[in-house]
Amino acid sequence: MSRHELKRPDIGENERYLEKLNQCQQIVSDLGPMVALGYGYGRFFSDGLYWSRDLAKGDWLPPVGDWDSVDWPAAMEGNMPDGAEISCVPEYLLKLWQETIPDRIEIAESRDQWDYILYPDRIDRMEGRIFKSFRQAAHKFINSYPTAQAVPIGEGALPELLVFHEKAERELQERVENPSEARAEDEAIRRILGHWADPRSHLFGYLIRVDGRIASVIVNERINEFSSIGIYQKNDYTYAGINAFATLTDARLQKEMGVITINVMQDEGVENLRNAKEHLSPLVYIRKYTVVYHASDPTGEGQSWRKGVLRLVREAEGSECRFLVYGRVMSDNVDLLEEKLLEACRGEQKILLDLSELEYICSAGLRVLLSVFKKKGAEGFLISGTSGYVKEILEMVGYDQILPMADAPRAPWAPGSMNTIPCVCSSRFFM
Repeated sequence: MSRHELKRPDIGENERYLEKLNQCQQIVSDLGPMVALGYGYGRFFSDGLYWSRDLAKGDWLPPVGDWDSVDWPAAMEGNMPDGAEISCVPEYLLKLWQETIPDRIEIAESRDQWDYILYPDRIDRMEGRIFKSFRQAAHKFINSYPTAQAVPIGEGALPELLVFHEKAERELQERVENPSEARAEDEAIRRILGHWADPRSHLFGYLIRVDGRIASVIVNERINEFSSIGIYQKNDYTYAGINAFATLTDARLQKEMGVITINVMQDEGVENLRNAKEHLSPLVYIRKYTVVYHASDPTGEGQSWRKGVLRLVREAEGSECRFLVYGRVMSDNVDLLEEKLLEACRGEQKILLDLSELEYICSAGLRVLLSVFKKKGAEGFLISGTSGYVKEILEMVGYDQILPMADAPRAPWAPGSMNTIPCVCSSRFFM
């Protein structure tokens, strides 16, 4: 758990948050103030940074502030829980972490989350072969619908806009692979649009109308004098070429506003969306990564080992040797648990196994517990802190009646019972 209370963002804090966002050496779309407000991320302010977490998915987002001025070992230790998964970490911040906390992070590439940074002047000019099909589609739309015009979104247009949005969402729900994510985006957009009239939202956008009817909606968020985030675009594809015309129009109008770069967000791995964004000839990609953070030994005195999603901390003092187990014991890391526990069995100290931070244990991990008990006996081995899913597994297979456990019935070791107790292996785990 976080050491701070996560509170949902409020529009009243937008200006302070935006100030901190502009101190970041790379601004990624996921950290936009209205994106955070729309999706209801929980956040708190500490050590000069905003720390945010997606309350629906559980993963953390990169902290917001001047990354170069942060004491990262102390800041992460004080604010980020052990085992936290941080998504959408941009390259600049990742390199800082690799320099300052290299032994505390695991890194995975996340191509689906890369941001596309567009140059509106380049799109407005549409020069070169790369824009050939784009030019053709836009010209086809102009020739087919000469009365089309771009109209800035005003507060009075919101009811009509929401009707258009609802129709587009119904059609989207019928063809997306993950309807729940589409519904979450729908709810986020509605929350964002609810703040349209508030100047602190820094929202702006356009309706493309054909003979008075909405053919496209574009919503952007102004981040600073020169940059914006493209939050939302929905098109009525019965108008051939509407996407090209709307994108071209948005680029031209933003260019007139003085915007130099537009972050049009990630493609989420959707193939046709990726193709469309790549054909806009991005000025640059912001590469983003998923990072798992591992806290240091909380006592500062013990030994610590890590393998994948499993982490062990060993504290030895006097006649006792205590192991704290964090994360999940899986088939690909159970050998670490077995090695360290059986190594401790060769000593005279009593083994205390604290499972209060363990989320899951596989059948091979259960067998390791039995092996330790067989070697140390009821007087030399004690398990404590079981709860949740781990406690359910131990009770399901009857281990709570056999292994010495704090706050659980104990039973003497019965020779041969290791072969008669069943073992259970289970797994859990913007267009």
